Amino acid sequence: MTRDEGEVPLRDRVLLIEGIAAQSALQKLRSGLPSELASNERAVFASFAYADIPTGQRYDCWFWQDTPERVERATTIVVAATQEFGEPFDGLPHGWKTVAVLRFPDGVPSIVDELPTVRAWYESPRLLLLASSDTYAARSADR
Repeated sequence: MTRDEGEVPLRDRVLLIEGIAAQSALQKLRSGLPSELASNERAVFASFAYADIPTGQRYDCWFWQDTPERVERATTIVVAATQEFGEPFDGLPHGWKTVAVLRFPDGVPSIVDELPTVRAWYESPRLLLLASSDTYAARSADR
């Protein structure tokens, strides 16, 4: 089932990032991702996508789910995605957990490098959220 981002309330347009993908996980999924990552890219385990997120989608706001007041701004671009079978996707499909490659044109923000390295989904008890500044503002207004 497809879902356009416009169908999702602004405050709910967040990607839930569980952790940085361990090398052992990347070896299993390599057929669905770029063969190498640049120094300004990270492969991450992403939880269920709130909508169909195409490659090229841009975000600019990172914050922890449990401490949303700690926010870091950084342009972030979705450049690749796959799932547990290593098939390449043209984005993150609505309702799927994926491994996504994110690019940071201005450098990787320190908050991203605080993520744990994980081998699979559900290994990390803490989620880092990725959104637009508008989404962050909408969520902040609700607090």
